[in-house]
Amino acid sequence: MMTDDSIRSVLAGLCAAAIVGCGDPASGETGEGTTEAATTQTPTTDDPATTAPTGADTGAETTSNGESSGGTTGSASTTSESSSSSDDAPPVIFDVGTGDESGGGTGREMCMGGVSVLPATIRDFASSHVDFEVFWGSVQTTGLVLPTLDVDGTPQHNPVPPFSPPGSSPVQITSAQSFSNWYHDVDGINLAVEIEIELTETEVGSGLFVYDDPTFFPIDDAGWNGAPGPNNETFPDTLGEPHNFHFTTEIHTSFVYEQGQVYGFIGDDDLWVFIDGALVIDLGGLHGEVEGTVDLDTLGLTEGVVYTMDIFHAERRHDGSHFRIETSIDCFLPPAG
Repeated sequence: MMTDDSIRSVLAGLCAAAIVGCGDPASGETGEGTTEAATTQTPTTDDPATTAPTGADTGAETTSNGESSGGTTGSASTTSESSSSSDDAPPVIFDVGTGDESGGGTGREMCMGGVSVLPATIRDFASSHVDFEVFWGSVQTTGLVLPTLDVDGTPQHNPVPPFSPPGSSPVQITSAQSFSNWYHDVDGINLAVEIEIELTETEVGSGLFVYDDPTFFPIDDAGWNGAPGPNNETFPDTLGEPHNFHFTTEIHTSFVYEQGQVYGFIGDDDLWVFIDGALVIDLGGLHGEVEGTVDLDTLGLTEGVVYTMDIFHAERRHDGSHFRIETSIDCFLPPAG
């Protein structure tokens, strides 16, 4: 937990750089940037509150069981491990740049009361799309995208994709052209729906902020399912309940880096997280629930600087959908820049 003096020192520097507002935390003003920094705790799978149930994307009507685990090792690195191969998967290492010290980053009032709201774009697809309800896998396939974002802020398909791990289909994404549909509005191919993802502190002062939905179906009765038509389709989940599967999730946000921050995700299917435009969590491909965590202290970031975070997810195959964010970042801001 940062002291009042250290908080005022950090806020004074951010105020001078026009990154946050100039409210005085000591006086109780509610200007931007007056939220006290929370105690940082690294997520642990030993805590029942952070242990995710298992999902199912290894094939139609089958489930993938086992605990998910992940962690970070080495300098400027992340590791992502599957529930079935935690002893075999090597660390996935990416470098992150120095950040944009001129980023906007206003809006910490969004997080007053221990809540961060992440605006997200969900794009609904038909099951007939060439990348959906076709491939299969049991663990993530890393390297499906390039390690930096494209100029438009979306992931770039790797023109030389890696071999899929054993138990997965040889191909995980059909082509660069099909992949470009995932995070762009394409008339007749997808239908975009705007939602909000709300992270809340597990307990006041815990320093752990979570969004957890083990049945993540944010566009039931929306998207293509909002009106009659050939793409208005549902598929059963593990309990036989019908849902609108086959969608992608796109989130653009930013945050002020402070020492001790971590960010983790548990879920299925594809998930890529970029910080300052560089890939830091790679859980690509078809798979059951897996976990990826990045320790931001390993990325060479500068304390007090605003950095972008871009999150890309896909739910490509029924019959399970879990989406869990777990982080010690106490406040997410509108995209910087």
